[in-house]
Amino acid sequence: MKNTKKTAEILYWIILSIVIIIGITIRTDVWLNEPSFFGDETTLLSNIKNRNFIGIFSALDSAQSCPTFFLVVNKIIYSFFGLNETALRFFSYLCGIFSLCIIPFFKDLLFKNKSLNLLLIVMLTLNGELLYYSQEFKQYSSDVFFTLLILLLFFKTKDKVINLKSALIVGTIFGIAGFFSFTSEFLVFSICLYFIYIFIRNKSYKPILGLTIPYLFGLLIQYILVFHGTLTNGIMECWSDEPFAFETFSTTIQTISSLTTNLLDGEIIFVIFILGIIICIIKDKLLAYLLIMPIILNMISGLLDIYPFTNSRVILYLTPIFLILCLKTFDAIHTKNKLINTSFGFFILLTILSLYIHANDYIYKTPIGDKSYYYIRSNAREYINHLDKREIKPTDKIFVDDQSAGAFDIYYKEKNYDENIIFQSWQNQLSFNDRDTETQHTHLNELPKGTNIWFYNTPHYPDIVRVEEINEWINENTKILLSEKDDMGELLYVEKIK
Repeated sequence: MKNTKKTAEILYWIILSIVIIIGITIRTDVWLNEPSFFGDETTLLSNIKNRNFIGIFSALDSAQSCPTFFLVVNKIIYSFFGLNETALRFFSYLCGIFSLCIIPFFKDLLFKNKSLNLLLIVMLTLNGELLYYSQEFKQYSSDVFFTLLILLLFFKTKDKVINLKSALIVGTIFGIAGFFSFTSEFLVFSICLYFIYIFIRNKSYKPILGLTIPYLFGLLIQYILVFHGTLTNGIMECWSDEPFAFETFSTTIQTISSLTTNLLDGEIIFVIFILGIIICIIKDKLLAYLLIMPIILNMISGLLDIYPFTNSRVILYLTPIFLILCLKTFDAIHTKNKLINTSFGFFILLTILSLYIHANDYIYKTPIGDKSYYYIRSNAREYINHLDKREIKPTDKIFVDDQSAGAFDIYYKEKNYDENIIFQSWQNQLSFNDRDTETQHTHLNELPKGTNIWFYNTPHYPDIVRVEEINEWINENTKILLSEKDDMGELLYVEKIK
């Protein structure tokens, strides 16, 4: 029996190591091979580029919102490496890896069947959303890591928070948590409520003050420096346009299904999720509270238009929580026989793995040349490289699609293209995008005959860019003067004839 237990333990750690290595390899490949920045990334980068270290502690421009720690880390990186996609995406990439590597430290804290711990890492490794955002120059990958880190630290220290001194330390840490991750506040607030409940139950009231005063002071500082400006910089208008989870039952199902990367059909995964919640409440009430309360708080904040709760990147931090609750369904099948438990765990592992591979066959969906890109949103860098080799006449127009608009600003640096550029907007295809910089407010159809226009189109964009419409307009309204193809797309120089 001892040999069986030892063999199962060795096998577990071998497979665990292999899965983590695979996860690191995939994320490294995506990190090193992704193409140029797109609009959101470059809008955030412009805040870092145009501000000093003190300036990034205040509310950001252009409806951006980002934790201060992320900004500081990448301000340092930008100071050394400048406009370097690989360097500026490094912190997100690192957090994506840490999110995998932290799971083994939970050991028996999440599941009775340790094989489910292994399965959780597999699901985190192959999750399409986590994979993509582990390389994007935004804070969503770090949100996932800090959520897991706070959860782990709670389990490791919860029995040591018993007096005023320990409560002060915890309250201070919680007070600065929002500077590392906005979404950590949902989990931190839940933990604070738990500690307050314990202190009241033990009739120990001084630690309550030690916990809440530094925590509330930290929230006040964050509100003054960041949140107050965020409420007025336009981002809330963007969020308030989104549907929230309580508006329709189907939106909640879609959210859970999306964050588990369509492991199964939305209704099926929702049933598994609900069963997991029930089992978690029955078997481990504390864990159930810690996992469910942040979801409830996020939903409430969504209803109040404070922070959205939709199948969106802003709640990517909930992905591990959703997955843990789904896997709790299988944790109910637990016996005293280690071999049976391990065998069952590996069976579930192989089943879920096969489903995940099927659901995520788009991980390398866009082969271009000798590389495979996960998701191409911008060709701005390549466009600039092409234009640098050409003579741009003062009367030429340069058409830039919506996804590349912000990136185009960053990549052309000090080049004098401003007066030539026409931007596509989300609302009005083939038009311009209202921007902070001065642009020519002209629709392509309003340009006079004889106008020469530069285009750089790629067939690999998501549907929102609608390259087909652009090409159709070119074919109907212009004469092609120059056509130059490369792996990323096609550079066109045309003359308007209609």
